[in-house]
Amino acid sequence: MVVWSYIEERVDRFNQAKTERDRDDLLYRIGTHADALDLDDIRLIRENNGALTSEQRCAVLEWMIYSADAEVRGNLVLLIFGERQLREWHQKAKAAYPDLELVLGVRTAKGTEDYLERAFYFRPLPGALKVDPECDFPWKPSWDMAEYFWGDWGAGCHNEFDLTLNVYPDQDCFTLDVDMEDSELEQENDPDLFLIRDLLGLPKLTPAR
Repeated sequence: MVVWSYIEERVDRFNQAKTERDRDDLLYRIGTHADALDLDDIRLIRENNGALTSEQRCAVLEWMIYSADAEVRGNLVLLIFGERQLREWHQKAKAAYPDLELVLGVRTAKGTEDYLERAFYFRPLPGALKVDPECDFPWKPSWDMAEYFWGDWGAGCHNEFDLTLNVYPDQDCFTLDVDMEDSELEQENDPDLFLIRDLLGLPKLTPAR
């Protein structure tokens, strides 16, 4: 049985928390109380010294938003993935795809669906080569259920980022020797999409040609 006064107090503390560790502790308490985390989740969190995975954070936040009707303050991308993970991904993405920028977005679903949506792709920079239309490399935004970001695809790939780098280890794997057209470089005017570089406060880089 959910004690709503307990949930409300923990949500309020979550919105005021200053560190990822404190937020994870509160998500753990909310998730275990509301059964948003299962026994395997609890075991893994304890093994990780209280740190939640991004998938676990997403599950609890989704429950808070839709089942507890909670107001969650802050950027959902940062709350779910954390600065350390995003910084690691940014570095790996720039090493593999220097002419593209990693973009992520998380939002409440448009319509009546009770789930979070995610968009994940790599935005071409001016001067980038054209993406081969025969490849399914994610270079344009596409919103879908957030939980689809995670899975077990083998080869150590447990999320779409790792899967993409496994299939396309560098940008030569999916580009043609033709420059992108200006229309293909137009940026999406979507307030729920974020360049990871901007979220981390990193300087803008231009492709080396």
